[in-house]
Amino acid sequence: MQDTTRPIAVVQGAASETIQQLLRAFVAAATRGEVAELVQLLAPDAVFISDGGEQGRSIAGFRSLNRPLHGAAQVAAFVIAATKRGASVLEVREHVLNGQPAVVFWRGDEAFAALLLAVADAKIQQVFFHADLARLSHVGPKPQAAS
Repeated sequence: MQDTTRPIAVVQGAASETIQQLLRAFVAAATRGEVAELVQLLAPDAVFISDGGEQGRSIAGFRSLNRPLHGAAQVAAFVIAATKRGASVLEVREHVLNGQPAVVFWRGDEAFAALLLAVADAKIQQVFFHADLARLSHVGPKPQAAS
């Protein structure tokens, strides 16, 4: 069987800027509810991976997924639905995690989840939604809002 996976961008210089641009566009499209725009940002075979830890996490009636979600249309539809439910409860702030541009979702002063992207060929290949409390303890304090 031939390996057809694409290499994931190493986060340095221009690659980091591309990830940051795609991340900002992803969050903006999700916030506006633009499914078609999200689909354009995603690779056709994009994968959404959610990690809610052993207990799972939920917010506004949405639970973390227990298996990956495949395909740009499915990922976009899920992200839009989850964003609509969580928008009034969570605050989004840009962050750097593992040396990569990311966003952290905050509920008050507590980190609720982090979103990171894997990018190749100027498209989002994988969306990682980390909501495991044990891992989020390493995020640090909530940054102040930009003025």
